[in-house]
Amino acid sequence: HWHILNVAQALWFQGSLPIEFWGECVLIAGYLINHTPSSVLKEKTPYVVLHGQSPSYTHLCIFGPLCFARNLNTNGDKFASHSHWCVFMGYPYGQKGWKVYDLETHEFFVSWDITFFENQFPFHHTETAPTLSISITEEADLENQIDDRVANQKWVACGIDSWR
Repeated sequence: HWHILNVAQALWFQGSLPIEFWGECVLIAGYLINHTPSSVLKEKTPYVVLHGQSPSYTHLCIFGPLCFARNLNTNGDKFASHSHWCVFMGYPYGQKGWKVYDLETHEFFVSWDITFFENQFPFHHTETAPTLSISITEEADLENQIDDRVANQKWVACGIDSWR
């Protein structure tokens, strides 16, 4: 119970979502926990225990980023918008695709034809959203800089000017 709430809160902060989407955070937290190995299950996932096979991880995405979902219902209008501005909200039960929230119509729907922008979070600057935001690309750049400095220090300590 606490584990689900902790994961849901982390997802809520990461996506900078308004409190209205708390339920979606809990649903995706349960989904992710069921796909994560557990020491209680001897490093198996709950999914493996229930279904007898390993889950696929290729469809997993960052929670809460901006995405474009293709609009198949243009009603014959060639000039109508062919995509919707959406926010990724999870994985639908029993369907292939991704669950998204349409920013224009304020409705949820499932789509399999989506383009993700994993570094853009549309709710990041709203007053109801949390203020904590972590940029994965900035963190990765910082880690690379630290790795380069450490590697250079090791080579300099051995009498070599540069390791590259």
